[in-house]
Amino acid sequence: MTKPRRGIHLIAEMANVSIGTVDRALHGRNGIKESTRLRILQIARQISYTPNLAARALSVAKASACIGVCVPREIHFFYDQLWGGILDEARRVEQLGVQFLHRPVQALGEGDTGAVKELLQAGVDGIIVTAGNPKGLTPLINAAEEKGVPVVCVSTDAPESRRSSIVCVEPRLNGCLAGELMGKFVNPGSEVAVVAGMLSAEDHRKKTDGFSEAF
Repeated sequence: MTKPRRGIHLIAEMANVSIGTVDRALHGRNGIKESTRLRILQIARQISYTPNLAARALSVAKASACIGVCVPREIHFFYDQLWGGILDEARRVEQLGVQFLHRPVQALGEGDTGAVKELLQAGVDGIIVTAGNPKGLTPLINAAEEKGVPVVCVSTDAPESRRSSIVCVEPRLNGCLAGELMGKFVNPGSEVAVVAGMLSAEDHRKKTDGFSEAF
């Protein structure tokens, strides 16, 4: 038997918003539209919602963590989706005391070493980074790991670093599939141009290598 929803879970369901949005509305925090706030407060009155002050006190007392994020803004078509996932998760874990400190860079490989230095100086507990400049980032990633600050590379890697993990699609396989597909479209002996962003970026280099191998 499904347990009926109560409290903020019921409000979130009725308002068709996230629990984090309900929490912002109930506690007067920024980050939501005024119309959304008013709708949530109206629903709270309708169901006679009373906040569990004891549970909130325990939540506030929990040790907080701060995660630093260094991801490019452009190309928007690609990175907007990546940012969307990060922001969704940030909202989900906000009530657990986890905060995200954003240090975006304009484009891949532009200013990422400076941004990661800022995050380390800010004393973050973990770092998510798109390693557009792996050579420059490797010593910073290693220094972070030595201090107990885990680093996760996303989209492209710093393979020589001691980063904790990487989240990406296998780039060489991407390139191989593209090369194989292109081979079916053109005549034997045709010349094909490969346009890549930055061969210094692990993701771009491996995609190019994979394409060349398969074509």
